[in-house]
Amino acid sequence: MGQSIVVDNRGGAGGIIGADLVAKSPADGYTLLFGGFGPNAVNASIFASMPYDPAKDFAPVIEVFRTANVLWSAPRSA
Repeated sequence: MGQSIVVDNRGGAGGIIGADLVAKSPADGYTLLFGGFGPNAVNASIFASMPYDPAKDFAPVIEVFRTANVLWSAPRSA
């Protein structure tokens, strides 16, 4: 690519901290969010308020991975 890449891993709050940083960054094409289900889909359902809107503040660029989701639960007791 001919230029340096800086990874700024901002962990915590289920990805909200890093996603908020990217959402408030200039839309210059140089700041990217590598996020999965947490900051992009799940958090909006489980947190009462979010500092960003995943649907409005981000635009998808490329699908990097795909995973299967499985929900497990304990068997019902009689």
